[in-house]
Amino acid sequence: MLDNERLKELVAKFPTPAAKDGKLAEVDKDATDAALAEFLKGGKDAVLGLVQLLVRGEKGGDGQVRHAIHALVIHVGGRKAEEKRMVAEALASLLEGDQPEGVKPFVLQQLQFIGGKEVVPAVAKLLADETLAETAVQTLVAIKVCAAPSLRAALPNAKNRQVIVIVQALGTLKDPESASELRKLLASNDSGVRQVAGWALANMGDAECAKLLLKQSTLAEGYERVKLTQACFLLAENLLAAGKKKEAAAIYQHLSDTRREAVEKYIKDAADRGLAGLE
Repeated sequence: MLDNERLKELVAKFPTPAAKDGKLAEVDKDATDAALAEFLKGGKDAVLGLVQLLVRGEKGGDGQVRHAIHALVIHVGGRKAEEKRMVAEALASLLEGDQPEGVKPFVLQQLQFIGGKEVVPAVAKLLADETLAETAVQTLVAIKVCAAPSLRAALPNAKNRQVIVIVQALGTLKDPESASELRKLLASNDSGVRQVAGWALANMGDAECAKLLLKQSTLAEGYERVKLTQACFLLAENLLAAGKKKEAAAIYQHLSDTRREAVEKYIKDAADRGLAGLE
């Protein structure tokens, strides 16, 4: 078992930024590799002890502790699943309760490398935190496994920027179970929400949104009109890839019929090319 003093000795083997220019000192790879091996040999208690050094902070700053933790994260990323899980769970334990400023964002960033379904509940609790929500969403997207249900559950209570990042994440994950809620957001009073909902539905190839998306893109003006029109083309491409030729053709035909102004001739031309490609 590694005691606190031994953990500090191992952390001291990692480089620190130079006071003059902030550059890291040259890494002694043999020494840091040996330290990482000792951390892992110490098991969960050793990793938790390392994590606690970050929480408490050490005289002179926590740069070396952060470096050691990140090195450990990268190290276990290519090793046995149980080692990766052990480190991830130890880090996730810091997401509970109050922590010093900067600790939770750092932990979330590390979990983007090694997090699995075991840490999703802890990360998901931060979706309601206005300060941490965006980083938590990014972490869930990186984890992928079991992430979509947590994002869906958080959407009804999300506000402002939180709505945007959660909807974007659901679109990135191509979560079909969220489609019905995202269709409602296409009629939102917020232009940004309408745009991201349109993209998300198009990215997941949701055929049921086609009529509403086309309607909204036709009613929209300026930048929103451009973005929703792009979403229409993306939807058509994804429907075609899914073998839904008829549905894709309807989108292209609508765009060809409604984009008659000279300034949107490029849209009509693109729609006509889409139609021609279906023949």
